[in-house]
Amino acid sequence: MALVAAVISYAWSAIYARRALRGVSPLVAAFIMVLVADAVAWLGAAALESPIHVPQVQLTWIAVIWLGVFGSCAAYLVYFYLIGNVGPTRTALVAYLIALIGVGLGVIVLGERLDWRLAAGSILVLGGIAMVSRFPAGKSAAAPGA
Repeated sequence: MALVAAVISYAWSAIYARRALRGVSPLVAAFIMVLVADAVAWLGAAALESPIHVPQVQLTWIAVIWLGVFGSCAAYLVYFYLIGNVGPTRTALVAYLIALIGVGLGVIVLGERLDWRLAAGSILVLGGIAMVSRFPAGKSAAAPGA
């Protein structure tokens, strides 16, 4: 049930963001998103952690800042830019590329074996992305005048 709720929330949030944030700068939208998430994380930590332990290792703080700036801030900037410029459907296609990148990195970096199932799945994912991306936003596959 949680997985189904997550999928529905993911799809709904992109469509809602497109409608509710029309005309809002991606910078403002990303800032608000990260600010609210940060507030919820700190409140959750204060409520659930007892006592709160602040990391003492410098590398931990570098990792937190790196993930915060590049993993969240930059990602949300791109996300809201894409929602405003290419629409929520095409923006959601990025999630499918994550699996392909994972497979590719596994083969290249970790020396994992690329069997026919992974190759076939990758081709299906790329084919699906190509089919959705084939037509300009707002257009359908129907012939003109149909």
